[in-house]
Amino acid sequence: MRTTYLVKKADADELVAVSGQEWYEITKNNDALSDDQKRYFIKDVIVEGAELDILVVEVTGQEYKTWHTEQMAKWRNNTAAKDYSVHSLDAPFQEDLSLQTIEAVDGFPSAEKVTLGQMALHNLILALSAWKPWAVDLLKKYLQGDRRTCTSWLADQCGISLQAARKYKREFEKFVKIFLS
Repeated sequence: MRTTYLVKKADADELVAVSGQEWYEITKNNDALSDDQKRYFIKDVIVEGAELDILVVEVTGQEYKTWHTEQMAKWRNNTAAKDYSVHSLDAPFQEDLSLQTIEAVDGFPSAEKVTLGQMALHNLILALSAWKPWAVDLLKKYLQGDRRTCTSWLADQCGISLQAARKYKREFEKFVKIFLS
């Protein structure tokens, strides 16, 4: 990995390469300057095969603002992408469950509502499996209509008392409501 620092000459817009120490001195003194006197730098990473080259270039304040805005947008998108996953509509879902809450039009559910319902259910299953090991099985019981009779099953499954199982069920219901809201 190699880092190259390009700064503007004091008398022209021509860029010259400087050492890391010289660049450090420029940026160290930069904080004490007013906004119109500050020097702005952008960083670009160039990937060539297995090697990375970092290029630090001095730019105008306006160019820096534009670059910084783009970088922040990329960062926000990458951060938000961690909470979502993209699935092809042709890909089969891992669980063969159906949502009973899909609204029907003329007695038949629309393809869009079925697809959205399956995607929501799939994402809920992923979130539940990451949350608690027993949560997906409890969801299956709920979808089968065993909401009232699954307390003893949950107590046996987790090796806990019935009172603790009821608490787990309340936490499960709260988690699902928050996830689907």
